[in-house]
Amino acid sequence: GGDVILQCIATGFPIPTIQWQKVGGPLPFGRYRFDKWGRQLTITNLRKEDAGNYSCTAMNGGTPMTKMAQLTIHIDPSWELRITDTAQPVLSDFMWACRAGGSNVQYRWYKNGAVVPNSGKYNVYNNGSLLIRYLEQSDKAVYSCLASNSHSNLVTSGWLNIIESQPYFIARPLPETILFQGSSSVFRCTVDGGPRPKMTYLKDNVALNLATTNKYTVLLNGNLVIRNVNQSDAGVYRCIASNTRGSIDASGTAVVRDSTVFVTSPTSRSFRRPNPFTLHCNATKDSTLDATIYWTINGANVTNPRAVIQTTNLNSILTFVNSTLADSGNYACNIATLVPSVGYERRTRTAAITINDIPDPPFNVSSRNKTKSSMYISWLPGNSNNSPLQKFIIRYLVNSVSVWRDADNNVPVSATYRGIQLSPWNTYQIVVAAVNGVGISRNSLSINHVTDTDVPYEGLGSVRFFGIANENTAVQIVWVLLSRQHQNGPGIGYRLYYRTQASITGWVSRSLGNTGSFRLSALLPNTRYEFQLVPYNDVGEGNIKTPIASVFTGIAPPSSAPTNLKAYLISTDRVFVVWNKITSTQSTATGYRVGDIVIPL
Repeated sequence: GGDVILQCIATGFPIPTIQWQKVGGPLPFGRYRFDKWGRQLTITNLRKEDAGNYSCTAMNGGTPMTKMAQLTIHIDPSWELRITDTAQPVLSDFMWACRAGGSNVQYRWYKNGAVVPNSGKYNVYNNGSLLIRYLEQSDKAVYSCLASNSHSNLVTSGWLNIIESQPYFIARPLPETILFQGSSSVFRCTVDGGPRPKMTYLKDNVALNLATTNKYTVLLNGNLVIRNVNQSDAGVYRCIASNTRGSIDASGTAVVRDSTVFVTSPTSRSFRRPNPFTLHCNATKDSTLDATIYWTINGANVTNPRAVIQTTNLNSILTFVNSTLADSGNYACNIATLVPSVGYERRTRTAAITINDIPDPPFNVSSRNKTKSSMYISWLPGNSNNSPLQKFIIRYLVNSVSVWRDADNNVPVSATYRGIQLSPWNTYQIVVAAVNGVGISRNSLSINHVTDTDVPYEGLGSVRFFGIANENTAVQIVWVLLSRQHQNGPGIGYRLYYRTQASITGWVSRSLGNTGSFRLSALLPNTRYEFQLVPYNDVGEGNIKTPIASVFTGIAPPSSAPTNLKAYLISTDRVFVVWNKITSTQSTATGYRVGDIVIPL
């Protein structure tokens, strides 16, 4: 119920910003605030579930630093069960219950102001109960139960009277007791006395076996519980109460009637706001008894004007229209059967109905620790709308392109800030959305950020180098241009590096401009070349070059003809031809073609 303040003080330059989180869960919705420029977390109206570890993270653009603190919730004692004046029979054992909620509650009992010891006569249990054995007149007294912890204590008191008398009736058996078929029913014969009376029951003048069967149980007040009732349980019952001071008896008739039984009952479900929802309930009853059916929510009759109830006999339909989150609750179908001389016997079937919706969008979205390529986003979660939050999603639009992209689509629900990666020389519109079991919230209000320029970060993912048919001194280069988002600055272009594989003089570079293809000519034929391509802009050249690619240029034709060609006539249809082989530094001849020319006379 109180408030707590957690502080996190960090030094540095620039002055660090502070982010708070609860480890393993969200900060308590609607009950916390940040003060002193975020250095102070205040949690109001503390609850038991607020206990746990809390972390604060300091950030100023360098490596974030995180410290942890454990919050322990101490709860003052509060009564859950007080003791009151009571009268108990002599020679009986009495368990007096006393219970308080709170942190590490301990109990102590007093009799007329003196501490009650743990002994053979008395036992004080950890749950606060006091057992007094074999009550005597000397046990008459004012007893007090003290519940305490390190923060507070409570006392409750009551008078214990000891009854010493012959048995007497508190409530005699009814002339006609109704037992319900298939259920457990009670035959009333309520007595008291001191010592506590011993009960004997007869049915149709035959003593019931109360000791060795679970069919019957005699309560401390003398009443008889009959389990799994059937028609054979009808008859005349006689109860006899006796102790050392005397005895009493009385009789009554028991009849068996059909139980009121649910045929259809509501089941626990979830519905989305503002959809209507309908609950069904119907039952059967004994034809000789009157019964009524009605609906309650959280124990109160349903009176909401948006609720429509249609009832015929014991068949009822409850419909809610335009459902709201406040309509969530425990809905009960109740059937009250009028039992003569007793009153209404109520039977209930309850269903937990949850009206939920997508979460409200996060709010108080802000940014900090901005760089050319990253920033931290912080936010506060909106209402979960009766469905626990599962995660957050950080989205952005870049350069006014109307397609939302995910910067991080799986931010833990315990987080209230997150670092995201950006690209230089872009205009970002950033939002946060929340996700629960129903769906994704609307986007939060957006924040805008323009990043500064830098060299290109991205390499070229699709580049091809290949020779050109019928051109032995050229190579064609084709690549996919960097998108606007990844150019990181104005003046985008591409620089080609190339060399022969056998080169010892290093790379030759050539700026190609903002184009996606280029024909490099004036190369040596029949030579292996190595190539790399890298983007650049006005800031400088990117750091990622393409992997080295290797391409052969085409083979050049021979640059000279064979020399010293001679032909010798061997026969009328055969000639022997000889020549000197050619020599070339550009191409190696792989063969010679010999032809003839017919010269007319």
